[in-house]
Amino acid sequence: MAEKILWIVIVVLFLVIKSSKTVQAHGVWFTRRCDAWQLALGEGSTDNVYSPEMVKYISSYDAAYQRIAAAAIPHDNYITLDAPDALAVAVVSFDYGLWSNKTDGTWVNAPMNEVPGATIGTHALKYSVNYFSAVKKLQPLPKIPLQIVPLTDPALLRVGDGLTVQVLSEGKPLPFVDLIPDMINHHKKSIKTDAAGQAVITVNNANTNVIGIEIAFDYAKKTEQATRDKLCATLSFTVDEESAAK
Repeated sequence: MAEKILWIVIVVLFLVIKSSKTVQAHGVWFTRRCDAWQLALGEGSTDNVYSPEMVKYISSYDAAYQRIAAAAIPHDNYITLDAPDALAVAVVSFDYGLWSNKTDGTWVNAPMNEVPGATIGTHALKYSVNYFSAVKKLQPLPKIPLQIVPLTDPALLRVGDGLTVQVLSEGKPLPFVDLIPDMINHHKKSIKTDAAGQAVITVNNANTNVIGIEIAFDYAKKTEQATRDKLCATLSFTVDEESAAK
């Protein structure tokens, strides 16, 4: 009976996320630039400018996952983070707005009711969990609808190490979904999570490492503006070159 219930859950999850055909993901993460922690938006080697107003909140935590203050500093087309010494983890919620498909196959940053002939409207939402230093005991972060949870402290990793992660949707494991192990250098390559929503990735970069996943959730009934939410979740951490050397 338990096995039958498990397979029913897996089939339901597949039907919910089946509209997500691509393993590419356009995400956000913190990376070190010009002596500051800058929030990057992009995929692969390409970054994009964005309005600081797209950052809906940043939640910052110390090594014990206690909330601490870490201010976002807005610039013309990006933000940086005023990170205190105690900062261990920062969570970002980012709203990239509404995107609709045109009849020529391209996409435009507008709701469906402003795009003649549009059949798909996407509300693009992005969530990012960023590790800056070691924590006392790893745990999922609250109130994130889609997240990648490290099962080993990323601050202790070196280049070439394996890192087991688990993908959670509304706190529940997501089995058999595509995960991008390296969004910066190999953003078109993916691996699948197992029945427990877990996967093992190899730490590739002696700098910023970003793991990502993007899933589209269709609305039960489309609105005038959109037909679905598309969520991109990233997990980022930095391995500095000196500590990475073996």
